[in-house]
Amino acid sequence: KKGETQILTSILFRLVTQAEREYGGGTGELKKATVIEWAYARMPAVLKFSISQKELEEMIDSVLEYAKGRWEANPALKQFVSAIAPATTEDADV
Repeated sequence: KKGETQILTSILFRLVTQAEREYGGGTGELKKATVIEWAYARMPAVLKFSISQKELEEMIDSVLEYAKGRWEANPALKQFVSAIAPATTEDADV
């Protein structure tokens, strides 16, 4: 489980960063719900049955604190997070 948890932590870092970029500040509950949904979709099968939602939420909170430090320390990441996400065809008015 430990090796799988390390993989999940890497996945969560990317997902937390993407959610921050897409939704911006002041949307914490929406971002967390989105990251949980995205994580379960990408999670190795063995972890889906061994990690509870509460444990996943705790991992997300931990990864978010780490990510905030990385965003501040790395100008390229900071710019990526603060950039407006490109519109997708789902976002466009048709």
